[in-house]
Amino acid sequence: MRLRALLLGLICATACSAGRADVRRALPPSQQSAISAANVRAIGRFDVQDPAGARFAWPGSGFAVRFRGTQLDARLKAGSGGDALQVTVDGKTTATVNLRGDKELYTVATGLPDGDHEVEIVKRTEARVGEMQLLGFAQPLLDPPPPPARRIEIVGDSISAGYGNEGPDQHCRFTPATENATATYGWLAAKRVGAEASIVAWSGKTIDEMASMYERAVPTRPGSRWDPRAFVPDAVVVNLGTNDVTRGDSQAPFVASLVKLVDRARALYPHALIVCCVGSMLTDTYPPGKQTLTRARAYVHAAVEQKRSAGDARVTYLEFPTQDPAVGYGCDYHPSARTHQMMAERLTAHLKTELGW
Repeated sequence: MRLRALLLGLICATACSAGRADVRRALPPSQQSAISAANVRAIGRFDVQDPAGARFAWPGSGFAVRFRGTQLDARLKAGSGGDALQVTVDGKTTATVNLRGDKELYTVATGLPDGDHEVEIVKRTEARVGEMQLLGFAQPLLDPPPPPARRIEIVGDSISAGYGNEGPDQHCRFTPATENATATYGWLAAKRVGAEASIVAWSGKTIDEMASMYERAVPTRPGSRWDPRAFVPDAVVVNLGTNDVTRGDSQAPFVASLVKLVDRARALYPHALIVCCVGSMLTDTYPPGKQTLTRARAYVHAAVEQKRSAGDARVTYLEFPTQDPAVGYGCDYHPSARTHQMMAERLTAHLKTELGW
């Protein structure tokens, strides 16, 4: 398989799914043929501007392939920040692949029965840990597995990125090894409703800070633009504002920022359900006197009501329960893996109610 075809194909490999024929028609004929030749299905966002290989950085971004044999080796380039990939083979999580700056060839699946296999390889870590570059595969690939018919985009901060969700308790500090995007509430909820997730999240960011990166394929590259036709979500889940209220933001700028971001999502995805969330790290007891949960609840409600009063009934409010110490914490008091599972249950129920899934 030609590397050039792989690079071009990744930009919109999801367009070959049912109901996305309009996207395929919008692409130049050369890219239409490249998509078929690539045999790679992109998950999340990719930047294909570099002829050497397609870059990806958002948590949960990656690729799905099919091959025939007992082992699959991928050529990947990463920095030295400690990035890691989660590998799923034939629907079962099999391995974590830790990337290094001095290595390019990685065995992502091995010891398999000889035959056809589906492999999903996604980034466990968020973009601040580093970006990766897919350079190719050592084995020939079959036609890629089809994407799910449903799609969800999650826009958020450390909670949505999975900061510390695999840490032992609240006393550990963040390391890449304690972060797993595939164990976040958004990813889990997507799996429960048969959807593919695209996570656009970065720890510590405010609404405005995330808005500045929202349409980037690789968030650290200002010129890296994502074609929204490549992933048209049925629902956009916005879980931002925790960093705004903890830094003391007041209602008027908070609501204006959130409404502006919702408007951008609506312009990109006219038919999507947009879910504006609160939680699960906020509480009125800490920091003392800040009333961060009460304020965030009021602010997000105000933004949602502003949009609904303006005629957009497909903007909804969802609140996650404040995390329970009895369930445990992740690093730096972030949600634990169990808390993410409970959040996923709440989001799943909301999506089923609003979308009839």
